[in-house]
Amino acid sequence: MKQSVALLVVVFFVFCSLGETKKPKAQRVIYVQKVAAAPKPLTEYELCKQECRIQRDAQSTKDRVEQLKQELEEAEQLLADHNKNVDAPEIAPERAEAAGQVPTARRASRFDHLKMAANKIVESTSELKNAVTGGASDNE
Repeated sequence: MKQSVALLVVVFFVFCSLGETKKPKAQRVIYVQKVAAAPKPLTEYELCKQECRIQRDAQSTKDRVEQLKQELEEAEQLLADHNKNVDAPEIAPERAEAAGQVPTARRASRFDHLKMAANKIVESTSELKNAVTGGASDNE
């Protein structure tokens, strides 16, 4: 008897749960408009701080502009100097004499200076080696 009552209760709950199918309710959307909080009045200290910041920014901007102008002038000067020091086109001496032109004096570029310095180092190294070993030949 207890088993049949328990079975009956279970069947009853199953039918009740099937009858209660949830239907989706139409949801109402509520839009909330956020209102900005009223700005609090600035104190004299905060106003002074803002003015100082504005002046400092303006001054730093002026200084930066002046610095950039100066750097630009220096860069233009370096470029002009570099353009003056650029190697002139080489003219073969035979053609220059035949054409009646005097070849332009060629200024050595920085690369040429470095090349000459490297050659001097090699020469001085070989001279030192010869002085230490006492011979001019490498294969003895």
